[in-house]
Amino acid sequence: MTRKMLLIVLAGCLLVLCAACSGKKAQVQRNEGEVKEVVESAGHGDASAEYNMGVMYHTGNGVQQDYAKALKWYRMAAAKGEAEAEFKLGVMYLHGQGVEQSRYTAQDWFNKSCLHGSRMGCEQYRLMSRDLW
Repeated sequence: MTRKMLLIVLAGCLLVLCAACSGKKAQVQRNEGEVKEVVESAGHGDASAEYNMGVMYHTGNGVQQDYAKALKWYRMAAAKGEAEAEFKLGVMYLHGQGVEQSRYTAQDWFNKSCLHGSRMGCEQYRLMSRDLW
């Protein structure tokens, strides 16, 4: 992964994390060149880029918001063990974004995310475990 691509992915992850922590929607404006770079990397199977594509479609930053496409990209990244993609899948199931709402499926994704190192996944899994029992 090029240094520029890594910085773009890291910046996107930080913005999403900050938005999740503050309860505000991330406002990331991507230029056409950045979007093309992410698309190219994702097309080559880069899990971080696939996750970033999911974020872009989930939030509508740089592309038209499309939950179905966000799910597709998150699932591709999650299949490679990308913890943040697993976390986002949990969020989408929890809120019924592009899928039938399911707290149990959301909790399963949060658990997978936790097992792959996502601190937010672990916290959400613990919170849901208390709520479901």
